[in-house]
Order: sequence, then structure tokens, then C-alpha cells
Amino acid sequence: MAIMKKYFLVLSGLLILSSFAFFSQSKAKANDYSPATLDDYWQGKAAWKFLRKLTLANTGWSYGYGAGAHLEIVNGVWYLFSRKVNWGDKPNYCSFMNETLGTEVRKSLDKGETWSQPVNIIIPQEGKPWECAATDGDAYYDSSRNKWYYLFQCLDRNNPWRGCHLEKDGPDPMGLFKENHANPVISAKQLWGKICNESSDDCVKIPGGVNRIFDEGTWDIFHYDGTYFYVGFHGFDGTRGYRGIAKTADFINWVAGDQNQGVPKDAVLDLYDTAGWRENWNSGGSIGFGAGSMLSDNGYYYLISEAADISLGCTAGQNWDWGIFRSTSLTNTSWEQFPAGNPIIYSSKYPERNGKPIGCNPAYARIFKDPLTQRIYLHYTRESLDPNYSGIYFYELLPTSNLLQNGDLWKCRAENWERLPLGPTNIVAYRYPNLSSDGGCYLATNCGASTCQPGQSVYQDIDVSNIPSRNVSYGGKFATDSGTGILNLVIFELDENSTIINSHRTTLNPTLTYQSLKKNLVLGSQTKTIRFQLYLDSPHTFKADEMFFETVEPSSSLSLSQGWNQITWPDVSGKKASDTPPECPIAVSKENFWFKPYIKNFGGVNFNFENRKTYYIKCNQAVIWQL
Repeated sequence: MAIMKKYFLVLSGLLILSSFAFFSQSKAKANDYSPATLDDYWQGKAAWKFLRKLTLANTGWSYGYGAGAHLEIVNGVWYLFSRKVNWGDKPNYCSFMNETLGTEVRKSLDKGETWSQPVNIIIPQEGKPWECAATDGDAYYDSSRNKWYYLFQCLDRNNPWRGCHLEKDGPDPMGLFKENHANPVISAKQLWGKICNESSDDCVKIPGGVNRIFDEGTWDIFHYDGTYFYVGFHGFDGTRGYRGIAKTADFINWVAGDQNQGVPKDAVLDLYDTAGWRENWNSGGSIGFGAGSMLSDNGYYYLISEAADISLGCTAGQNWDWGIFRSTSLTNTSWEQFPAGNPIIYSSKYPERNGKPIGCNPAYARIFKDPLTQRIYLHYTRESLDPNYSGIYFYELLPTSNLLQNGDLWKCRAENWERLPLGPTNIVAYRYPNLSSDGGCYLATNCGASTCQPGQSVYQDIDVSNIPSRNVSYGGKFATDSGTGILNLVIFELDENSTIINSHRTTLNPTLTYQSLKKNLVLGSQTKTIRFQLYLDSPHTFKADEMFFETVEPSSSLSLSQGWNQITWPDVSGKKASDTPPECPIAVSKENFWFKPYIKNFGGVNFNFENRKTYYIKCNQAVIWQL
């Protein structure tokens, strides 16, 4: 019987796969979230949520793929373009480089969960303007012409960095791009010379004269209006960095520095734009901006860009942060800063290499939108000597009703968190991404002594007098720096006189590995303030990250149709494949390239449904599944 059962499950899996091939899938409707917009983010109604990371350890990919990385989506397929280090390729005419650099691409059919093998799209070739390097570019697919364009930094034996352009026909970029016209298409100072040509320009005042900006690169093709491609790029005066915008109809002829033609007459970002940032810049302050990425969303252009304070080279130990700006017009040279304050991504302070933090960490951040789902994502590259943390980190912009301020420590400071005035309690936000739960910063706290006094704690008070729902969810991720600790999370409900009317205690035993906590609660009608309090009940250093206290809908449901349903699981925990309604006998999970079915009354993999993952459910009739 065991043999027959195994055979039946294998056969069932094959039947499920053939069902996918022959029957159209209906999308199940859930009380799920609508895609967040960047305006939601601007208003504090959305936040970046860590999705996954592609590290040297978990991919096995050759080092270098994190540099120049950018992601493009066409017909639901995700394409990851990145630098290719040609290890061992050291021609004499490129003696100033360790190895030559090219560009490669991978594709994913499951929104970044698994990836194909890489394919070269640009290979250094002697005699070409990219004989030493072809990197740090950007791709754009023009559906009206069924053609890919690739604009990249090119380097040969005799010249500084310039801009080159190649093309490829068809919707699939997996293959070598071709040279359909002479290269390079942009020479040093060609664009910046048109932009920085008046005494009133920041990019003239800062370097002390006209025509002193060069090194056009880190290209970003962010918009196409049917005639012109709009492109962002950096500039360098030998010390300081700038960000500019130009446009082109053919990648050969360029318009720059002319606001009457829809492009700015000055740099859009320079060192003046880092004034007031939440950063302790090194002596001399910020030197301005380098790489960047833009996205058009609901009437605004959003721009993220990196700023440094010592060098635009990867100098160990310097600050290297990312901020976000927006403008309704591309001719604007003074863009609106993020109202909650910049930076939004911080450089690591973790002393990894010779006692100093690794330079350019993070680098190559990009924001992008899936045109089919309208969901917005962010990715950036972290460097580390530990292959488990060196790679590309992905985040999704999600709606949030989190009432905790700085609950995920995105400010990289302990702002909004208080110590109960009892004992020598320590509290600090560490910029050690390897030790966080989400690749950013985390809160560290301890008793400050070998034993803890009763009541030593950190907390945050939340006004809940006008929240839209009394149904709330709270929790976070917690760990220690060594051993197993005792940490109590207590939610106090306070009335209008700050009198405790109820409390809810959860005892945790955190270890080196982060533990997730999520609980639901219905607040009393007299509750006006919530105190989110962490009691330190052992002399460990505790790490806290991704903490939240948010309103939730009281229930959730899935509307399932007859036949196969492809669903994205909503934010509901505790459900297994065996919990599907009787009308729906088959549930399927996909991991990597394998389908794992569960069949009622027969068995299979009784998997847990997980938030935001995709599953397939077969129903004999339409049904509403109350979760």
C-alpha cells in the first residue's frame, strides 16, 4: 500500500501539472492589500518590507553580480542585469584593471524566487570602446519597436569612462546585444558641459567654474514618452558628485541643459541636497551624489540616490547613504525631500575589513514597478566578507498601519524609544546589517549590569484614541547576541488618565536566531494610549527589529471559483493545506521548480500557508473560505 500511495501522489503531481497546462487559472479574490504607491510612502502609509536576498552563499553565483545590478520586467518575466567579472582575463592593454568587466543577465519566471543561469549580453572585445569594461548600465524594452536598448559605461585603453549603446531585437534580452551604430555615443563632459555652463548653476559654483564636470555614467533610463528616452546619470568634478538628467530620441543625439526642451538646466542633486540629513558626516561634510534610480508614479518622479562624504570611490569607513526625492517636473532643480527625513538606507558601520566598514555599502539601489501587478520594489547590494550576507537585497513597498514610530529602526537611531528610568539600561540602534533581521538597522538593549533590576525596560507610547479599528496586531522579531535570554513584551492599555486598565504579557526566550512574534488583540473601548514595553529579564543584550502595532480588519476571506485558483496568501497565519474547504480537495505549493500537492483524504505535503506567497487551490464548486 505504501508503494501504491507514493505512486498515486507522483501521478497526482503529474495530473496537477497537466491541469495547469490545459485549464486557465482564475485569480482568487482575497481581503488582501492593494498595491502601495510612493505617495503612500510619502504620507507614512507604506513601508519597505524585506522579501529576500540573493547572496554568494544561497545562490552559488560568482562574485560581481551585485555591481551594476538592475531589474527589468517584461511580460511578467523578471530580468536581472548585472556586472560580469571575467576572472583571469587580464589583457596587457587593460593593465590598469584587475580583470575585464562585462554585463550579463538572468531571468526569473516566479518574481525573483528562482533564477536561470546567466547569459552574457556584452563581452569586452579588443578594439571596441568597451575592450576593458562594459558595466553600470541600464536596459529599456521598447514594445512599440520590439527592441531592447542598453546604455552603459564603456572603458578602453586610451580614454576615460564614456557612454556606449547596443541593441537587441525581440522581447527576450537573453543573448548578445548588437552594435547598430558607431560608439561611444557620449564622450566625457558632453552632457555636463551643456548643463553646467552658467554662473548661477550649482554645478558651476561648487567646483569653481564651468565645464568641470565629467564621468557621465551609472545610467538610468527611467521614462519614454513615445519620442524621447529620459536618462539619469552621475557626474564628477574630481572630488564631488552630481546627478543630472538628459533626453534622447535615438541614443546618438542628446538634449541636455535646456529647460525649454523639458530637461533641467542644472544638476538635480548635489552636496547642498544633503543638508539636514540624519547623518553624522565626516569632517568636511557630504561630497554629493553618485548612482541613482528614478520611477514615475501617480504624477511624480521619484529619485533615490547615494551620497558619500569622503570619496565616490569605495573608501572603507566612510558614510554612503541613500535618500529619496520627488518632483512633478523634470526641469525642476530643487526636489522635495522625503518628509520623514533622509537617508532611507544607511551605510554599514560593521567593522569587517581591517577593523573598518566596507566601502560602498550599500550600492546600486534601484526602485522598480511590476507593470502587471503595479507593485513597487526596491533592491540594493550589500557587501560583506561573510558570503551569507554579501549580495542583492529585495524589498517590497507595502501598505502599513503601523502605529509604532521607527518600529523597524529604519532611521538607524533609537529615536522614539524610551528607557524606563530604572537602572543603567542601555539602548542603541546599530548599523550592523549582518546582525539585523532585514538587512538594515536594529535596536540593541541590555540592563547595563551583570544582573537586571525588576522593571528595567524600554518602551514607546502610542495614541490610539482615534484609530479606525479596535482590532490590532502586534509583534516583531527578537534575538540575543549570545545564549538564550528572557524578554517580556507587555502591551499596556491606558485610559484617558493614563491609568492601566488592562495588560497583555508574552514571555519570549530569544536566541542568536531571530524569532518572530505576532499576536492579535481587541482593545477596550476606554483605551486611549498603548504602551509597547520590552522588559529585560536576563542580563543579555537583546536585539529587536521589525516591531509593529497596527490596526487590522477583524476577519479575512478568500473567494474561490470552480476549477483551479491561483492565490496570493493574505496576512493570516495558522492555516495549513488540510484546512481548505471541503469543496476544495487539492492545494498545491510551489518551491523552486517543484510542485507539492496536498490531496484531502489521501495526504501529501500538509504545508503551512505563508503571507504573500503564491499557491494553487482546486475547487469542485465556487466557495467563500472564511479564514
